[in-house]
Amino acid sequence: MKINISFSQIRSYFSLIVGIVLYLSLVFLSSCQTTLPKDHNVIHLTLWQSINPPVNRDVFERLVEKFNQ
Repeated sequence: MKINISFSQIRSYFSLIVGIVLYLSLVFLSSCQTTLPKDHNVIHLTLWQSINPPVNRDVFERLVEKFNQ
């Protein structure tokens, strides 16, 4: 019994398998998201800042305190 498989068939099967794996990974990862309860009239703001010199940092801290009031 001789099995005849061409390179294009192997490539086609490989592409199909990669596509299925990527699709399943996307479905799995999207289902891992957590939903946060909605806080009414509350703003959650995340800032990733590096502020220099210290004078600018003090001004920024005052602005944040004013925002939080």
